[in-house]
Amino acid sequence: MKAIEKAMKATTLSELAQGLRMVIQYAEEQGTNDIFMALREQLNSAMLVISLGNMPRGLNDIFASREAVLIYLDSRWEFCPTSYAKNIEECGRIIEFVQANVVPPRGERVSEDEIRDIMSINIVERTFTSDFENLTFLLVDESFAEANAYYMATGLETGRRRDLVFVPHALHGFRCPQTYSILHELGHVFHIRVTENLNEVPPGFENILWDIFPGSLSAPREAMWEIFADCFASAMTVKTVYEKIDPMVTEGFDKKKRRAIHRCILGLIKEYEEDR
Repeated sequence: MKAIEKAMKATTLSELAQGLRMVIQYAEEQGTNDIFMALREQLNSAMLVISLGNMPRGLNDIFASREAVLIYLDSRWEFCPTSYAKNIEECGRIIEFVQANVVPPRGERVSEDEIRDIMSINIVERTFTSDFENLTFLLVDESFAEANAYYMATGLETGRRRDLVFVPHALHGFRCPQTYSILHELGHVFHIRVTENLNEVPPGFENILWDIFPGSLSAPREAMWEIFADCFASAMTVKTVYEKIDPMVTEGFDKKKRRAIHRCILGLIKEYEEDR
């Protein structure tokens, strides 16, 4: 069926969205779940091939193009075998995400080797060990409208947990290099792993907010997420080649405050290591 083929052969998120629109249209016209069941069956087969083709599996998998698109679909779509209306809703959310975030490719994109270099930073490698075996990098062949990297947690309620870090083509003139953006997104990964809820302040980080970023306490909760991720990324760069691209360094952030931030983040990592 052409609609399923369009979705399954997609090499970009935009192509995936186009395919899913066709699938939804067919389901609405027929009033049946059959097309979603067929799509899920083909997706399960494709995921098995991807899994077997990437053995032995690394702790931090990196996928590109069609494989990245299919992993996103598999992770994000909670298939319902009994309700085509529920599947329309689920696939509709995927389409909405693509429409809201994805634009044609603008600039270059970091390579797989560069991502592996980031993950081999001593403190990063120590932090994201076997406990983060579902951390997956998706190299997509498009850009995101407002981000050089993007984190999404899926399956938190169903037990099919996956931490997805999208790595699109970089935007021109973005405030920091893409390698730093990836470290920032890893901050979100760690945040939600520690708290299970981005709206919760990681333990001990309240003091940093009070002492260094008091304005964040009256700001929307999203501001705290981003501050924590920036602080986490900054701590990961200390005494590495990435320190020179840390905005806290390049923008002349107070050194004492920066050291306090780093102590807090490293303390959080140590507590997490001891608890797991």
